[in-house]
Amino acid sequence: MDSDVPARVRRTVGRVRTEPVTPAVSSDGSLVVPVEPPPARRAVPARDHTGTLAGERVVVLQAHAYVYDLRAVSEVHDDERGRPVVDVAAEADYYLHDGRPPSARTIHADLVFVERPAGPGGP
Repeated sequence: MDSDVPARVRRTVGRVRTEPVTPAVSSDGSLVVPVEPPPARRAVPARDHTGTLAGERVVVLQAHAYVYDLRAVSEVHDDERGRPVVDVAAEADYYLHDGRPPSARTIHADLVFVERPAGPGGP
């Protein structure tokens, strides 16, 4: 793929692929790339998630606010006191960890939600 062609990156089932975007040039010569809103998403409790949780985008409820841009780095497991928990890392750390496990926090599973596409086609 020509490196001068803008590309949109989409995550698809554990892999990242690029799609060429046809650039347009405005009357003043500047590059115009179509911008689309992100797809609507819904949150599913981590405990109700089917399939592999590690690697999924997650949202964490903290102090009556949601924290986004996180990735699960483990499945739901029990901590030393028998409570269900999930290890969660910042998305940037998840992708930039140089082969070592990213720095993660252990969060109670009831506060972790998996992001899923909303509407038809979403699980």
